[in-house]
Parts: sequence; structure tokens; C-alpha cells
Amino acid sequence: MGGGYSLNVALNEPALTAAVINYGHLATDPAALHKINAAILGNFGGQDQGIPPDDVKKFEETLKKDGKKADIKIYPNAGHAFENPNNKGGYRADDAADAWQRTTNFLNDTLKK
Repeated sequence: MGGGYSLNVALNEPALTAAVINYGHLATDPAALHKINAAILGNFGGQDQGIPPDDVKKFEETLKKDGKKADIKIYPNAGHAFENPNNKGGYRADDAADAWQRTTNFLNDTLKK
């Protein structure tokens, strides 16, 4: 839910500098994605049944084709909500730690002015 909200803000707030999408719903329409001015970081699960890796790849390709800054990673063995320790069957501590490090690095690098 939060990743989808992050994308929605990026689509609707031209002054936004950075957005992190952790396995949130995606837009792939080039006209919609053209509105994004923020740098995008995405962390997705390769086993996510609701957000297939092909959609993630199309999202990234569309952003990059439009000259957007996008850093997208698919964790091959992770499913949806792999960063949530309350997700008893799907929490992946190593992937979650990596995604968190990517997030903090991205925000530190992107928001430094």
C-alpha cells in the first residue's frame, strides 16, 4: 500500500525530489510516467504474484526511456511484503536489509543539495 502511495505522489507532485517504491502498484503508461520529476528507487520481489517482474521491468524501461532517474531492483526469491517482519511466511531478512540500505543510500544521495 505504501509503495503505491509513493508512486501516486510522484505522479501528481512535480516538486517531489525522490520517491521509494517498495513493491507497490505500478503505472506503465508512458504519458503518466512522463509527469514524474522525482528520482525513483524501487525494491520488488521476483515471486510477487500481484506485481509481476515483467511489469517491474516495463516500468523501469519506460522511466529510463523518458530520461528519468530510476534504480530498480528485483529480489529473485522474494515475494510481496518481503521487508515486513510480520509477514511470517515471506519475510526475507537479508533482502530486507539490502533494500533498507539501498533506500537510505538513495535518500542520502538524492536529497543532498
